[in-house]
Amino acid sequence: MKIAQEISLISAGDFEESNDWSIIRSEIRDAISLIVHPPGTSSFKINPTRHGNGVKPIKEALISPLVL
Repeated sequence: MKIAQEISLISAGDFEESNDWSIIRSEIRDAISLIVHPPGTSSFKINPTRHGNGVKPIKEALISPLVL
């Protein structure tokens, strides 16, 4: 999956300019780029069936690289 647009919803203080945020943002972007559906493919496609919206694969693919 790729990020088409990024919008900052909350920006308080200098955290957005910090090295910590830069690392966190990079890890989130990397995790998003790994999301594919169906699993084992190289892209993301919505399955237009009941319970086929991809929420579970998105969640699992995003969380797995972020968990230590």
